[in-house]
Amino acid sequence: MTNEEVKEKFEESIEEGNRFYGAQSSKVSQNIRTLVMGIIAIIWVVSYNNGIFKLPNLLLIISLFISFGYLVIDILHYFLDTRFYYNKLISLEKNYGQKMYLTTYNQALIKYSKVSYGWIWAKVIVFAIIAILFVVGMWNHLL
Repeated sequence: MTNEEVKEKFEESIEEGNRFYGAQSSKVSQNIRTLVMGIIAIIWVVSYNNGIFKLPNLLLIISLFISFGYLVIDILHYFLDTRFYYNKLISLEKNYGQKMYLTTYNQALIKYSKVSYGWIWAKVIVFAIIAILFVVGMWNHLL
């Protein structure tokens, strides 16, 4: 294989990896977001008693506020990702044109994917905290 063929295969592998990472991280985010919205809805339902809204216990209150915090983190993650990709594309088109586009873009994707991966971990950890507080809070509410 020539150097050019190796470089081309490498670029293809990077692009395939980025597509897979993007698809999987979107699925994780979407599933956690759905579960968090479900937790918020359940807390809302169990908090109404005879037409009066009253959160049943401290754990559900904490779970509710952390859930809202999670949604803020989720929005920030997508906003920052979108901003990064937009700025990177504009910068690459302006500075390099078509010739070096893939190589420079893929190098930036590798670097930024590490940051994005950190956001995904933050979401998973925050969701774990929400889920534990919610389960224990619901357990206390039902007893």
